[in-house]
Amino acid sequence: MEKVRQSDPSDRFSLMKIQRYFQNETSHMCIVMPKYGPCLLDWIMKHGAFSHRHLAQIIFQAGTALDYFHTELRLMHTDLKPENMLLETSETVVDPVTRKTMPADPCRIRICDLGGCCDERHSRTAIVSTRHYRSPEVVLGLGWMYSTDMWSMGCIIYELHTGKLLYDTHDNLEHLHLMEKTLGRLPPEWAGRCGTEEARQLYNSVAQLRPCTDPKHLARIARARPVREVVSDKLLCDLIYGLLHFDRQKRLTARQMTTHPYVLKYYPEARHHPNFPDNRPNLRPTPLM
Repeated sequence: MEKVRQSDPSDRFSLMKIQRYFQNETSHMCIVMPKYGPCLLDWIMKHGAFSHRHLAQIIFQAGTALDYFHTELRLMHTDLKPENMLLETSETVVDPVTRKTMPADPCRIRICDLGGCCDERHSRTAIVSTRHYRSPEVVLGLGWMYSTDMWSMGCIIYELHTGKLLYDTHDNLEHLHLMEKTLGRLPPEWAGRCGTEEARQLYNSVAQLRPCTDPKHLARIARARPVREVVSDKLLCDLIYGLLHFDRQKRLTARQMTTHPYVLKYYPEARHHPNFPDNRPNLRPTPLM
């Protein structure tokens, strides 16, 4: 946490500003930060999904923050979710045509809950990420790196666009079946590489997922639809699939997410932002994902 607090004194990136922190009399860690607005989950629950423009602004800020996190600090957040992304203020405007309440433009965010951050030296076989935003390599105990943050971003973007969870489950087997229903067949070679006995039990002898038997799980799987059938904007669909690539080496990096055509279409001012990669000389190369 101290590393993050000292790393960005000019407050250039969209990370929660830690003014100070301390332990109280019960050894509970307390963090002092500026007053921010609601988290993105509270926003969509109250006002619905974000517009393309506001979503592109959120993606750009999250991307530049994560690129800085991954390449400069060599840290992984490990628990990205809408609850951990705050609007910078509670200021809103009302669209004169649709009468829909919207955040102020530009929509500024802060990524918070930095207590679970870890670097490359930490164990990469432990379970990380909140269930709904957890990557398949974490579910199967295959080890994880920076790319698990990017999987979480794919799930978050889908949710901010649709107002619905992509993977509303608390069960490993159902989670994997939902991934196959929404994205396509999981790599069969994963069956022989599972990192835990619990994960190996999710597969049968011919490297296929065991069938679900719970009626509630079966009903949710039956209702699930491929991402391309839900997300009609082709550029946004391309971005989400790029972040949810099963092969983590082919998954989009934070820097690639920042410069994706979807972002540049709906937030063209990004090209002139000081955090845009082309405007940042001496950028470090993106680490192995």
